[in-house]
Amino acid sequence: MSNFTGLKSLSLGHNLLRNKSAVVLNNIPNLIDLNLAGNGFSTLDAFNLTDVPVKNLNLSHNHLSSTLDFTNFTSLTELNLDDNQLTTLPIFPETLEKLNLNNNKLEGDLIFPENNLTEVQLNGNKVTSKNEDAFNKIRKDSDTLESTTVSVSNVTELPPGMHWINFQVFPTFMVVYGP
Repeated sequence: MSNFTGLKSLSLGHNLLRNKSAVVLNNIPNLIDLNLAGNGFSTLDAFNLTDVPVKNLNLSHNHLSSTLDFTNFTSLTELNLDDNQLTTLPIFPETLEKLNLNNNKLEGDLIFPENNLTEVQLNGNKVTSKNEDAFNKIRKDSDTLESTTVSVSNVTELPPGMHWINFQVFPTFMVVYGP
């Protein structure tokens, strides 16, 4: 698909696009939102984006399981990987601000690299404890950033300096960094 220079949003969700290079998007300079949810992708080889500055990418409800590298997505600010089979954190670009990883197969201690994330969703994983480096680098200091939110279920301890709010109705809490 090309020559759609004015296209800003594209939803190809739930179309069973599974094969290698099933989605090829070229020269769509204004495409910001791309929904590829529910297609059964198992790798990133299923789609090819060239000169497409996607900011919001939805890959939820697929079968992604290997280590995913999104560093070539240099405009990406929001990434939804909910309901996949991920066992490791993806490699994401420095531009990423919001990351959804709910209902994957992440386990144990997760340590995030230095980044610009302001929101991370990890509910429905088996992340059982956190060491003090787990979220230390989840954001860089910024004068414009008011807080960072991490939503996690099944966590038994938090690193120093983190606050948590327990919602009695749901087995989830939100971790908030703030000034």
